[in-house]
Amino acid sequence: MRKYLPLFAVVVMAVIVLAALKSSINFKYDVLMSRAAAETDSQKIFPLLDKAIKTDKKRSDAYERKFKIYMDWDNYCKALETADMQVRAAYSPDAFANRAVAYIMLGMQDKAAADLQTLNSFNAQRPVYYFDAASAFCAAGNYDKALEYLQKARQRVTLKSDFFYFGARYMAGVMHLKQGKYEAAFKDVDGLDGAVSARPELLSSLNNLRARIKLAQKKYKDAMAFSALAVKNVQAKLAASPGTKTEEDMRLLCQGKIKAYSFEEVFNTNAEIKAKLQPPSKPAAKSAAKPAAK
Repeated sequence: MRKYLPLFAVVVMAVIVLAALKSSINFKYDVLMSRAAAETDSQKIFPLLDKAIKTDKKRSDAYERKFKIYMDWDNYCKALETADMQVRAAYSPDAFANRAVAYIMLGMQDKAAADLQTLNSFNAQRPVYYFDAASAFCAAGNYDKALEYLQKARQRVTLKSDFFYFGARYMAGVMHLKQGKYEAAFKDVDGLDGAVSARPELLSSLNNLRARIKLAQKKYKDAMAFSALAVKNVQAKLAASPGTKTEEDMRLLCQGKIKAYSFEEVFNTNAEIKAKLQPPSKPAAKSAAKPAAK
């Protein structure tokens, strides 16, 4: 037994060293990612993310951040390049979902379908994978595929209060509106208020979409009513948190308010709509003819 003790000591020491090395790598990676998260200058963000990737190629955070930045910039070639690196480094649902989105945006439908099939083989249950794929299909103008993947996202949502439940139904309403299927569009967004009752800015978007659907159906009074509700939603958000709004909150609120008021402007300036909204004017009463003066 004694002759094996030195070997055992070496193995234990090697395990300790490897654990310390892994801990050091994780610490360095986390520091780099924290610095990248705090950085606003894209010229400084990318070197930090590249250093993080070199530190640990198997972790996905840095790839994810680069991918999202390129997608925000509509640089789909760079997004695909990043997602491809992520697939090779970390064979994960996140990686295949990202690459499928990039393929869709570049019009490579067959390759996107292959990655989405691989995603299904993981039995991935996160609705965000399917929601992102639906968003990409929507942007590419493939509304039927977008609706298919929105349904997959909805099937993976367990709570109606989940954002993806609202998002999937809202986007389905947008898709059906684009297809001219107005009844289906309104059905998608009917009864959604409860899912976002605590988020007036989302209620504003919801009521704006309802106004657009009713406007397309030429149901002008209903459209006007939903438009007015959208304005009230924005005003409620502004009143609820004075002085605590972030720049992003203000951007969303301003967008919602502009959209809502733009509907009112349409109603007030479009002669056909105005005529339909206003009650018919009563004919002027005929005054009795006065006898001619002698």
